[in-house]
Amino acid sequence: MAGIFSGGGGGSAGAPDSAKYITAQAESGLFAEVNLGALTTGLLKHTVAGAVSTPATAVAGTDYYNPGGTDVALADGGTGSSTASGARTNLAVPTLHPSIVKDAAFAYGHYGDGGGTTFTVAANTIYFYGVPNPNPGDTFTRILGEVTTGGGAGKLFRMGIYASGANAKPTGAPLFDSGSQAADAIAVYDVSLASLVLNDPWFFVALMSDGAPIMRATSITRVNYMGIGTGNVNGIVGMTAAFTYAAFPNISALTLSKSNTNAIARITVGAY
Repeated sequence: MAGIFSGGGGGSAGAPDSAKYITAQAESGLFAEVNLGALTTGLLKHTVAGAVSTPATAVAGTDYYNPGGTDVALADGGTGSSTASGARTNLAVPTLHPSIVKDAAFAYGHYGDGGGTTFTVAANTIYFYGVPNPNPGDTFTRILGEVTTGGGAGKLFRMGIYASGANAKPTGAPLFDSGSQAADAIAVYDVSLASLVLNDPWFFVALMSDGAPIMRATSITRVNYMGIGTGNVNGIVGMTAAFTYAAFPNISALTLSKSNTNAIARITVGAY
């Protein structure tokens, strides 16, 4: 009968005990094996040198990306962040205004061509930003702003809406005032407008605070302000007025100034 014989002596009919076997545990009969049981739990990798493979345990974040673990770098097709806001910043996702979400909702904001950034609000100053309204007569239900860094303990901010009057300026009493919102912590503030119908092709959103919160913003490199035309960052991108923090006033009580800045706070209004 023909057969295969194996023995510790490594004879001509047996497997040598000096070969580099891969085993699941230590084997006393071998002395050159690679024992996988000596490795830690995880994915297995190996390196090759001199035509010899050396197995090892792969390291998360170094040899591979662990789901829910290390942020995937941009160079590897990821966003470099574990948060949506961080991903938008890292990817330089542009904000397109007006931004219209069809089928169920729409949302409008200031028209600029820059990417995401942040904007530090000056205390006791009202900021006015012109917003296009492609569908006059739409009913708006929400206004939204995001605080990315708190403006100090107990500090507040407000968002509002004004009609557009002569010479592309806000006019009259506010059409809406969000009331005081906390500006001392990071949060997205989504406030109900009830049902506000805006009949004009342009309107103004307004923002003010009694502190210095940092708001999510749009970086402005070129703007089209109230249909006047495209200009560089030194052109008008909004208006400001000094005002001690309180309910939004009638425009007639304010002295408006042009606002030249490279960023505007993202105050979005819509139905969603």
